[in-house]
Amino acid sequence: MDYPKDAAIIVLKLAMIKRILILGAGKIAHDHAEAARRLPGPPKIAAADPSEAALQRLTAAFAEIECYGSVDAMLALPLEGTEVAIVATPPYLHYPHVLAALRSGRSILCEKPLTMNAEELRLLHREAQTRGLHLASCSSRFLGRPSFLEAKRLFDSPTLGDGLRITWRRRFSAGRSGYEYQPSSRWFLDKGKAGGGCLFDWGCYDFTTLHALIEPRCVTINDAWLGYPVKGKPLDPGLVFDVETQVCASLRYVLRDGRTLHMDYERSTACFGPEIDLHLIEGDRGALTWDWLDWEGHSVTRYWDAAGEPHHSTIFCPDVAGLDPMSRPLIQLDAALSGRLRDQCWDADAAFDHELLCALYETAADGKVRSLNHE
Repeated sequence: MDYPKDAAIIVLKLAMIKRILILGAGKIAHDHAEAARRLPGPPKIAAADPSEAALQRLTAAFAEIECYGSVDAMLALPLEGTEVAIVATPPYLHYPHVLAALRSGRSILCEKPLTMNAEELRLLHREAQTRGLHLASCSSRFLGRPSFLEAKRLFDSPTLGDGLRITWRRRFSAGRSGYEYQPSSRWFLDKGKAGGGCLFDWGCYDFTTLHALIEPRCVTINDAWLGYPVKGKPLDPGLVFDVETQVCASLRYVLRDGRTLHMDYERSTACFGPEIDLHLIEGDRGALTWDWLDWEGHSVTRYWDAAGEPHHSTIFCPDVAGLDPMSRPLIQLDAALSGRLRDQCWDADAAFDHELLCALYETAADGKVRSLNHE
């Protein structure tokens, strides 16, 4: 499916969010409730979860939240102006919960991954378009940082030249969600519940951040590969562990300004050999790296040659707004809905980003070259 940029243009009633409905009361719901407190107003907050214990933990931290034992009961509440439903349930519940929330008349902020597969994504994208509502993704967690904005300014300038290539490689020896990281949430290891492994879990951030930087018109996946290295402490017998912990891919982008960019991509949460963290964009006139994750720093470094001598300069870009990545998606969505922010990972942008992840899985499975348009 193609995702034209014009499809993202919907006439908005420029208003503050009046109420936020959180589907799910787990750990991530606490982060969204904290972000909701920082919004203008602030808005009312409601949450739904079948677990009474989870709701009690949520209200112990956020006494103002109105709780419901089921999603259906909460979504049956009459609309009170502009409302947003935050889908913070495990991935296998995203499709039914997003669909129900759209049909209740609310725009959506959905945790990553948006859906379990491309077909679910296409159905939800059409549903949101038909109803004039927004479908936004939490894969936008690292957008809008000053270091990102400076990197984009340099990328959009003639600084790098042509012949663009990006090496995006992030390798961890032992950082698997549900295994070494957050081991209490074993569902991360089960493809039937999580949809996929490190590509869905962290690749969403990689590609949403990259796409916001380079503004692609189309992309071709030349090749993709998934890895399942056997390492680490033994898991309990019978535990499902069938998700990838390595993904590599070769892609070719055509950008909106007509330039082309070749990408060498790797995301590994378990690997043998050295750990690597490299995000380097090179052209025929220079190169660029930047700190794209909050905890990595706030710097942008440019490399170039002058009369045969190598040069580089580093710019420090402090994040004076002080937004943490867990709060950023909701705060940015509120700014976009009220007309204070032009760029937002929603609608056609969010759909394109997630469709690419699904296409990478498909190419890894069958070896076929695939192309996606984002005209």
